[in-house]
Amino acid sequence: MAKKGQWIYYWNSASETHRVKFIRWVRMRMHTGGDDTNKLGVGAIVWSSWLFSQPLINRRQRHGLRSGYYVLRPYWELYRKNPYVCGSRQSVPKVRRPKLKDVKRSIR
Repeated sequence: MAKKGQWIYYWNSASETHRVKFIRWVRMRMHTGGDDTNKLGVGAIVWSSWLFSQPLINRRQRHGLRSGYYVLRPYWELYRKNPYVCGSRQSVPKVRRPKLKDVKRSIR
């Protein structure tokens, strides 16, 4: 599992991997748009000095988070190392998520 302040990577799209600082785990709905959209999962609150700043994300932050913080959904994969440096995403270790019952209910 990731520890507070640890740098992790998340794979955003076909060619984008972003390095962010892990803050904490949070319980949240999946929001996939499918049948499992209302099921609960474990998301991550992360921080980046430039990626989630006000000029790049021009909307109010969810969950009362300040600028620079963001909530990654439970379906996004988190990695310990950049998955594209090693050449194959299968060889890079993923960050283990805690079980749903182990995460506190509130976000604050």
